[in-house]
Amino acid sequence: MKVTTKILVVMSTITTVVGMTTQLSMASTLSEKQQLMRQLQAQSQQTAEDVLKNKQQAEKLQGKIQDYQSLLDSIHHEIANNQQQLQDLQKRLDQLNQEILQNQKQLKHDQQSVNSMLQALYEDGNVPYIEVLLQATNFSDFLSRLQMLSMITEADKELLQKVVALHHKLETEKQAQKHAYQSLQNKTKDLKALQKVDQSLQAQQKNALARVQQQIQAGTKKQGFLKYKIQLTQSQIAQLEQQVQQEDAILSTNVSAVTETSLQYQPIAPTALYAYVRSRNSTFSLQDIETICAAAQRYNVNPALLIAITGQEQHFVPPGPDADMIRNNPFNVFYSWQVYNTNLADTANIAADTLRHKLSAPPPAGEDPILWINDPRNPWGIYATDPNWAYGVRAIFKDIMKSI
Repeated sequence: MKVTTKILVVMSTITTVVGMTTQLSMASTLSEKQQLMRQLQAQSQQTAEDVLKNKQQAEKLQGKIQDYQSLLDSIHHEIANNQQQLQDLQKRLDQLNQEILQNQKQLKHDQQSVNSMLQALYEDGNVPYIEVLLQATNFSDFLSRLQMLSMITEADKELLQKVVALHHKLETEKQAQKHAYQSLQNKTKDLKALQKVDQSLQAQQKNALARVQQQIQAGTKKQGFLKYKIQLTQSQIAQLEQQVQQEDAILSTNVSAVTETSLQYQPIAPTALYAYVRSRNSTFSLQDIETICAAAQRYNVNPALLIAITGQEQHFVPPGPDADMIRNNPFNVFYSWQVYNTNLADTANIAADTLRHKLSAPPPAGEDPILWINDPRNPWGIYATDPNWAYGVRAIFKDIMKSI
C-alpha cells in the first residue's frame, strides 16, 4: 500500500513537471508566433509602401513614354512631309532637265541660224570681225562675241537675248531646286537620326517600366503571400491558445491508467524498435527511440503504439530537408510539427499523456481500442481529423508487434 502510494506520488510529480514543461514550451511557441505576427505585419506594411512607390514610378514612366511617342509621331509626320517634298522637287528637277534640253535644242537651232547669217555676211565682205566670232571657244563665248557685233539686226539681237535669258533662268532655277533638294535630304537625315535617338530613349523607358511592373507584380504576390502567412499565423495562435487550454484541462484532470492491457507499457527493447524503423528508411537515432520509450513508460503506454503513430503521421521521418525539424514533433501534437516544434522529449511526453487519457476510458463493447483513440465518442476527443487515421495506426502497430 505504501509502495502504491509512493508510486502515485511520483507519477503525480512527474505529470506536474511535464505539464509545467509543456506549458512553458507552449508559452514560448505562442510568444514566437506573436513575434512572427508582428514581423509579418511590418513586412506587409513595407511591401505595401514599396508597391505604392513602384506604381507612382510606373505612372511617371508611362507619362514619359507617351511624351516620347507624341514626339516620334511628330517626327514621323515631318519625315513623311519631307519625303513628299523630295518627290515633288525631283519631279520639278526632271521637268527642268527636259525644259533645259528643249532650250538647248532651240539654242542649237538659233545658233545655226546665226551662223548662216554670219556666213552670208562674210561672203558679202561686210563683216570685218567675222573671224572673231568664228574663233569662239563655246556657245557662251560665241554669244558674248556676237553681242559685240553691231552689224546684227535688232530682231536677231532680241531673239538671242530671249534664248540667253531663258537658258539663264532655267539654270538658275535648276540650281535653286538642287539646293532645296539637298537641304531637304539633310533635314530628313537629321530627323531620322533624332527619331533613332528618341526610339532608343523610349525603349529604355519601356524597359524601365517593365522592370517596375515586374517589381509591382512581385510585390503584389508578396503581399498576398504575407497576408496568407498572417492569416495562417493568426489561426495557429488561436489554435495554440485553444490547445493550451485543452492541455491545461487534461493535465489538471486525474485519470486512471490505460484500460487495455495490450496497449499498456511493455518493456520492448529500444534496439528492436530502432531496427524496425531503420528498415523503414527512418532517420530516428537509437537515442530518439530511447526517448520515446521513456515517455511511454512514464505514462504506461505501449512504446510500439507511439512508434506506430510516428509511422502514420510522418512515415517514421524519412530523410529530407525538414527531417531534423520533423523529428522534434513526429506525432504532430498541437496541430503539426510546423506549428509546434520544441524537442522530441517534450512532444513524446505530450503524445503519451494524450494516449493515456484517451485510453483511460474503456471502449464500447466490441470496438478495437486503437480505433477508440480516434472515435468522436471518446470523452477525450479525437487524435486526428482523418477518419482512417486509427486504421493506419492499428496496421502499423500490429506489424511492429509481429516483427519484434
